[in-house]
Amino acid sequence: MWGEIAAGLAVPDGHAGFDGERNLAIALPQPPAAAHRLPGRLGRSMAYSLNDPYRLYRYVLRTNALLCGLGLGLLLLGQPHWATELLGWPMPRQVLWPVRLGGAGLAGQGLLFLDLAAQPVIRGRSSLVVIACNALLAGVVLTAYLTGDLVPTAPVGIGVLLILFLSQLVCVVLPVTYLGENLKP
Repeated sequence: MWGEIAAGLAVPDGHAGFDGERNLAIALPQPPAAAHRLPGRLGRSMAYSLNDPYRLYRYVLRTNALLCGLGLGLLLLGQPHWATELLGWPMPRQVLWPVRLGGAGLAGQGLLFLDLAAQPVIRGRSSLVVIACNALLAGVVLTAYLTGDLVPTAPVGIGVLLILFLSQLVCVVLPVTYLGENLKP
C-alpha cells in the first residue's frame, strides 16, 4: 500500500516524501563530490585533524620557529652582548649591529614559519621559501664551522649552533616530500 502511495508522489529536491517503505525520505540537494577537495591525497582531510597530511610538517615548522627563529633571534636582537659572551664569540660592543641584524632576520623567519604552520594548506611555493631560508642558514653555519670561524666558541655555543644546524637540515629535507603534489599553482 505504501509503495503505491509513494509511487504517485513526485518529490522535488529539498522536500520530504516517502521512499516506498514506511520511512520518510528527505531529498536534499547534494554538493558535487569534488567541490571542496584538492587533487591527490592532500584533499581528503582537514587541517588540524588527525588526517592532516601536513601535521609533521607543521610540528617541525613550529619547533624551528620557536627555537631558532624567535628564541635565538630575539635573544640576539635584544641582548647581543650577553648572547655573544654566552656563545663564546668575543666581539667589542661597537660592532654588535651585525648580531642584531641576524637576530632580526631569525625573528622574522620565525614569525613567517609560525604563520605558514597556521595555514590550512601549505602550498608548494611556500615550501620552496622554507627550503631556501633553511638551506642558506645551514650553509652559513656549516661554512663557518669548516673555515674555522667557530673555533673560539664555547661549548654552549657549539650546542646552540648544532641544534640550529640540525633544525635547519630537517626543515630543508622534510618539505621536499610535499613538493611533488602541491607545487602546482
